[in-house]
Amino acid sequence: MDKNIILLKEGYSFIKNNQDVVFYLTDLISSDAFNEYSQRKYSSAIQKLEKSLSLYNDSDNHFYEKFYLGMCYWKLEEDEKARSYFQEIIDDYKKTGKISLEFRPSFEFFIDYYKKKGNREMQLDAVDELLRYEKKFKEEQNNIAQKLKTDYDEKRLVEEKENLLSNQRKERWSFISVGILGIIAVTGFFIYQNKKNKTPQQSIQADVTEDLDNIESFRISDNEKEETASLKINIISEKEENNNVSEMAPEEEIPIVYSPQNQQKNNPSDIDYKAYLPINKYTVKQLLKSLDDFEKSNKYLTADLRLNTLAERFNTNDKYLSRMIKVKTGKTFNNYISDLRFAHLESILKNNANFKERKVKEIAKYLGFGTPEFFATAFKEKYGKTPREYFEKS
Repeated sequence: MDKNIILLKEGYSFIKNNQDVVFYLTDLISSDAFNEYSQRKYSSAIQKLEKSLSLYNDSDNHFYEKFYLGMCYWKLEEDEKARSYFQEIIDDYKKTGKISLEFRPSFEFFIDYYKKKGNREMQLDAVDELLRYEKKFKEEQNNIAQKLKTDYDEKRLVEEKENLLSNQRKERWSFISVGILGIIAVTGFFIYQNKKNKTPQQSIQADVTEDLDNIESFRISDNEKEETASLKINIISEKEENNNVSEMAPEEEIPIVYSPQNQQKNNPSDIDYKAYLPINKYTVKQLLKSLDDFEKSNKYLTADLRLNTLAERFNTNDKYLSRMIKVKTGKTFNNYISDLRFAHLESILKNNANFKERKVKEIAKYLGFGTPEFFATAFKEKYGKTPREYFEKS
């Protein structure tokens, strides 16, 4: 038990010094109470369990906390207080047909309770209730055992193994042939796609180049003209580099699972946690808060922001963070960051029309884009116009 107490103290200390994970406090208090119960400190356990229940802000029934409250009161011979908690557990069982085996003492309590009251009729009902539970539990166990025996008996497994080995030998050369044909087909498809996408790519690059050519309207000096010329020379290599980064980005491996219910919702009671699976509930809470703080503090304006660096800052991995963003917004990481930056730009332009008179390079740098051409390309994809065309008409 000493080890449990040490770990609990470390948990309280960590939460005290890291307020961004304060939502773990209720679970830690419950764990502390369970430990107190195991040490027969029933009064202390009751105080902590009641505090934990008062702090929870979700739709969960928290039957474990209620069960141990009932057990504590039962141990203290305060049966009337224990009764309500056990009754709630049994009522839920009657409604759903599901109950943890750990809650079995809830049935035993009522047998003891009505025995003390001298109410034999109710005591008999309580016994029957427990017998029905036992019968159902044994039937479920037998069904599981029978299914395992039926589906996985040894003889059937041996026969299946022999069939698999035989089919494997027959199909080996067929797989090789199909594989070769598949490689040829995929190679042809990518060659076709490469040719198909070549013209749009050149069009975007031409728009960016034109925007840089017209940059004189932003009063570029001779030195800046030289820098612009250099940037135009490097535009294709810069575009290819960005494409390579996107292709390797971990979030592309995860399908979009956008959940409209979760859009902009950070209140724990409103969140559809199932949409975020396999990420657990508590990690979802922490990452949603981190994303909310990230947006409110305008950290998306940080230059050269990447998925892996932001994931490290949030104490998670890039796949989890990418999935969080896709479920919450329906966007990839790159689109999520770009849209935040452009929304920030639109907000500035509403309050300061002169901001658009700045050089494109300055605007790009302010918004966190690595280069003017990368900013112009993203701008074109977002608004369908180059920055110059957009600013002239706005």
